[in-house]
Amino acid sequence: MVHPVILVTGYLSVWLAASFGFAALALGAFRSFNGETFLSPWTGHAGAIVLAIAGFYQFSALKEACLVKCRNPFATLFGRWSTRPATIYRLGLQQGLWCLGCCWALMLVMLAVGS
Repeated sequence: MVHPVILVTGYLSVWLAASFGFAALALGAFRSFNGETFLSPWTGHAGAIVLAIAGFYQFSALKEACLVKCRNPFATLFGRWSTRPATIYRLGLQQGLWCLGCCWALMLVMLAVGS
């Protein structure tokens, strides 16, 4: 029997990698504006671009597909469960990617607004 912690580890691996990616993006934006986050005219343009990208993504078919998979993971998890730990870890990774697909645009907006 495979322990469910392996599934959770795969899921959390995706979110940990995403958090490092968003942190690197925030650090890169901060360094490119030399710390002048609210005075630089480029921050307004970058924020508008981020909002536009997130807005368009909210109405995309990809967002809807990710939302369906993330909201109801049991069909996928129970339908593809295995006794191999590597398979369960990959299943956790896949579920994490589906859920990240739902939320990345919102997180990017929060990053832009918070900056």
